[in-house]
Amino acid sequence: MGAVLMTEVFILLILSICLALLILFLILCYSDYRHLKQENNHFNRMVKEQFEMNSNSLNAYEAMIREACRSWTEDDSGEEYEEE
Repeated sequence: MGAVLMTEVFILLILSICLALLILFLILCYSDYRHLKQENNHFNRMVKEQFEMNSNSLNAYEAMIREACRSWTEDDSGEEYEEE
């Protein structure tokens, strides 16, 4: 009877240690997950800001080209009238 009780206590002790190690492993995995998610959020924010800057730059170039074309068209129209 004493040997069976000792075996049961030993098995419970081993299972408790395994459970504690599993909990520790899950806590470490969750910590790494939070860290990676934070880095990913930072990267996404940086990519979004870069995309917005590029979009603004393209809008500025588009406006400059549109203005240059309009100016060029006005210059061409003025030259035609001068020749007549």
